[in-house]
Amino acid sequence: MSRVEENFEEQRSGIRRWLLLAVGLSAAALALISLLTMDEEIIHTLAGLSVPWLLLAVGLAITRWVWAALRIRVLSVPSGVAIPFRDLLKVVFAGNFAGVISPMRAGGVVTEAYLLYRYGLEPGVSAAVIAFGMAVSTFLLLLSMPLALWLGASRINLNFAFRGLLYVAVAACLVFAVAVLAALRRPERTMAEAFRLSCPRLSRRPRLEAWVERISRETARFASFLRQIATLGPKPLLLATLYAALFWGSNLLTMPVVMVALGHPEYFLRSLVAQLVVVTLMPFIPVPGGSGMAEPGFYAVYSSFLQPDLAGLLTLIWRFLDFYLGLLVGGSAFLLALRDLRSMPVGRRGEEGRDRANEDV
Repeated sequence: MSRVEENFEEQRSGIRRWLLLAVGLSAAALALISLLTMDEEIIHTLAGLSVPWLLLAVGLAITRWVWAALRIRVLSVPSGVAIPFRDLLKVVFAGNFAGVISPMRAGGVVTEAYLLYRYGLEPGVSAAVIAFGMAVSTFLLLLSMPLALWLGASRINLNFAFRGLLYVAVAACLVFAVAVLAALRRPERTMAEAFRLSCPRLSRRPRLEAWVERISRETARFASFLRQIATLGPKPLLLATLYAALFWGSNLLTMPVVMVALGHPEYFLRSLVAQLVVVTLMPFIPVPGGSGMAEPGFYAVYSSFLQPDLAGLLTLIWRFLDFYLGLLVGGSAFLLALRDLRSMPVGRRGEEGRDRANEDV
């Protein structure tokens, strides 16, 4: 069993524990916010709720993952494997499910890479596709962070603590971006060669040498495929960037649309700025799903320009659209993906995908 498979099996064994922790912390935080902020005015607000606008917000929350699947399809073209789009949707929704119940959303990355591998891509290639997609998203975040800092301070009175967190997020994104660029410019010397030169005694142990050789092969394939993706040409890369921008744009617009649904279109632009701050900081919350920290953080950002009761109601709606809806849809996709894995031997999907790609050519 490969290391990717071992990680995936370990992740599956801890799903129930992480799920209970994430849901429990989130429910407790939402209950506390509701008790402290809700009053009878909320009933009048809900009575004027616009159902079409609310459905639009739900649609934005779900369809953003369609853009993520399209981005994966564009980036996987050099592999020569054409994975059916329905399977790509399972990959991204299942990855979101695993991500929201794991610290720093790390489980989502492992799940997406492993599922792409089982649906036909080589392990190093699947990791490269996911990593390059993350790199595109990271660069978009980097571009938006100065805007979030400036607008957050000027439009919604963002306090010093949130500005400090944004600066930390900028630093983390820069570190990741430098790591990706280093991988693209990595010398051809393999990890195995470096291991033999630096640790000659240890390199003579058969098991350790075999393990390093396998890791070296996958790392070389990973770096090679990253370079392949980078040389696709401007059109595919721009298309992948567009899909990433549409993903983040859908995420940013969800809560401003909810504000319109609640009968407060005057807060649309401020809500857009607040959502930019929230979206920027969410990936850096270490708790599974951000539970217990995301809820008061979201409330603190929005209460800077909204009444406490409205900010509390908006926190409940946001958590349902961003977290609980993802658990429902993503959990279903996760189960469908597991059914596929049980019924399809490793490698068979890759052969079918290559045949399909050849037919398209």
